Amino acid sequence: MELARRVPDVIWDLIRIASLSLIASSAVAWEYSPTPICKLSYEGESGSVIVTYDPMLGDYAISLTRANGLWPNAPVFGILFAGPRQIQIGTDRHTLSDDQRTITATDKGFGNVLDGLEFNNFAIAQAGDELFRFDLSDAAEPVRAFRNCGAELTS
Repeated sequence: MELARRVPDVIWDLIRIASLSLIASSAVAWEYSPTPICKLSYEGESGSVIVTYDPMLGDYAISLTRANGLWPNAPVFGILFAGPRQIQIGTDRHTLSDDQRTITATDKGFGNVLDGLEFNNFAIAQAGDELFRFDLSDAAEPVRAFRNCGAELTS
């Protein structure tokens, strides 16, 4: 995901503070599937996260679906990956589903997203005033498998 606009550091400080007050959701494992397209998925109490890669098209996508509540129509969507290799990313090239429960960002390269998922402890996505926290404690192994998905088709 390309960094289209840097989310102000003050906002990320507020996110960090807010994340400390959030109750950790029950542990649900990240899962990887190579078919029909490469897919990483996570289901937690706050909702789900799906990362896909179509090796035939070279397109990546990350979709976050809220269990309760809607995503606002915000000009910027960002994710803070918190942990040993903290990174924050943002884009103005995101879309909302018709019911506004799912926000999706797509791009041809997802190195920062995959690094954020693999090397950190949790993530907080933000659009407008809405925050969505998800656990990354068991994401590393499925992310490594995902990175190799489709290599035989694209090499």
